[in-house]
Formats: sequence, structure tokens, C-alpha cells
Amino acid sequence: MRYLEFHEYLKKDSIMYSYLARKFHKQNKKVLAGEVVVVSKEHIAIVRKGVLVKESVEQRKFFTRSFFQETIIVPTTHTIMLKALEESEISFIKADEVFEKLEEEKLLSNLFLQVAEKLEADLERQEMLAVEFPENKILETLYFISISYSSKSLKLKLPHWLQIKVLARFANCSVSTTSSVIHSLHKKGIVDIMASPWQLNMEALEFKPA
Repeated sequence: MRYLEFHEYLKKDSIMYSYLARKFHKQNKKVLAGEVVVVSKEHIAIVRKGVLVKESVEQRKFFTRSFFQETIIVPTTHTIMLKALEESEISFIKADEVFEKLEEEKLLSNLFLQVAEKLEADLERQEMLAVEFPENKILETLYFISISYSSKSLKLKLPHWLQIKVLARFANCSVSTTSSVIHSLHKKGIVDIMASPWQLNMEALEFKPA
């Protein structure tokens, strides 16, 4: 099996995540909705449950990165401050122990590649949000959240915490613009915002990102 084929195999069914969760001593932490947790470069963190986001440093704090269930977090040069959008569980593992063990198993490069791919995807999404029209940004964000939140579930769903203000921060839009777009999409039958949680009509969704 070639390297990249093996790498894709490791990503399938979150094999690298499962390996870290099973093989190492962990410090588990429960994070309540709205609380902030810090991941230092001395640790690797895995999201066992919930959703955590990284906020921008600008006055209007948009979400620049998001970490859903079964995500691996590896800080590189500095600490990462993450905010929980719902009750979440995160585990900390000493980075040195992970790096040493994965080096022995010849898996370290796969971990770094997986982390790099996640970072690249986040950066590409931010670039898209900087240039797209508001409706496309909202549509892409709804699709992105439903795919990420549903995880291994066959049925796509939106989380209970998704409301206009939160959607605006994910989509890098103002609250007023997000409200206008989401009500327009509701009228078109693409998303039902009267339901709790919101319901996304995938059949009516014309904008389906790759």
C-alpha cells in the first residue's frame, strides 16, 4: 500500500483519533457551553464530544476554526483558546509521548499530514468566505455545519445551538445580513427555521459545496 493510500485509510473511520484515544494516558476535561479551554503546545487534544471554535482577534469575533467530535488538535507555535458551543468533552495527551510513540510506529508523518490538511481546509474556507456573496456564504455554512455535526450519522442534521447570531459568526457575515438571507432561504423551503433545531432541506439545496 502506498503512503497516501495508507494515509487515506487512517483517516477513514477516524482511525488516528481512535489510536490516540486508546493508546495514551489522557487528562479528560468537560467544558460547558460558553466556557473557554486552552490547549498548549505541550499537549495534543482530542475532541471526544461536542463542538469547540476558535474566535478571531477582531472586534467582531467570527469563528476562524471549528473542531467537531473526533477531531485532533495539535498546537504548533502557540496555545489555542477554544470556546465550547455546547457541553463538550476534550482529552489532553502529552505531546512528547505521542510524538515518540508515533515515530516508533512510523505514524508521526501521518498525524502531521492530517493536521495540515485540516488547517488547509480551514484556510480555504476562510478565503471563500472573504469573496463569496452573502447567500452563498450562508448556504455553504449550513452545509458545512450539517456535515461536520452529523459525523457518522447517515442523516444530516443541524445542531440545537445554531441560531442567527451563531450562524453569522460561522459565515463571516453581519447579523442583519444573515437574518435577511436565512429568512429568504426559509421562504424558499431550503431551511426550516421554525423547527427546533432548524431543519435543512437537502433536496432543495442547490448550492452543494464539493
